[in-house]
Amino acid sequence: MARGQQPNRRLQKETMKPEFRLVQLFPMFLSCLWLAACGNVQVKPDQPIGTATLKPTVEDKRAGLVGIAPEFTPKAYRRVSVEIFTVTDKNIDGDDDKQFAQVMPVYLQAKLVEQFRVAQLFEQVATSEDAASPPESGKTLRLQGTITELSGGSRALRFWISFGAGRSRVQYETRMVDAESGTVLLVTADRRIGVMSEAMSLDYGGGSRELLEQTLSDAARDFVRFLTRLAAGQGPSPN
Repeated sequence: MARGQQPNRRLQKETMKPEFRLVQLFPMFLSCLWLAACGNVQVKPDQPIGTATLKPTVEDKRAGLVGIAPEFTPKAYRRVSVEIFTVTDKNIDGDDDKQFAQVMPVYLQAKLVEQFRVAQLFEQVATSEDAASPPESGKTLRLQGTITELSGGSRALRFWISFGAGRSRVQYETRMVDAESGTVLLVTADRRIGVMSEAMSLDYGGGSRELLEQTLSDAARDFVRFLTRLAAGQGPSPN
């Protein structure tokens, strides 16, 4: 009787193998679905540049990669001036992306100013175009930066294929500079991709402009939150 049951046991074991493989593949499937469903996802910056004296090498959950001068503390400054970032991506192609290269730096500047004012980290928040005079006493920080990658992706691919296809891409770097001495005190590099799945979006994959604006809005929020944490005496944190 035991001998007769051995083939059945082997058959049962063989029939369980596909189910076991499905169990193994299920977490991978969930990861793909999560990536496809998210509005934008922070990923590791691609070859960040930094400056000659300071490089973004330390990981932070909000700002991406950062580099901080030992003497820098945001609390020592009363004013921040946010400049319009320069687009340096040489691979911009297509009319939409060329238009994004014109409007997104202005949008990012506005979002950074908005987040700085909400956080009340500085007494005065201004742009380089403002005529407002700086405080009579106290130092000023200048926030400068470059957008090194900018693409709206493909709305059609996001809708018809999803799972990361047609994703938008943004990478930007910042420099916080002492306005008086010109010393670079902080550099960051942040890269994000914007994706949308057919299951999670009824708006034909989500508009490229809306994805880029949401990505830059989140990036501005996270940068100011990182700086607020730094002002409170907390260093970069990967978690």
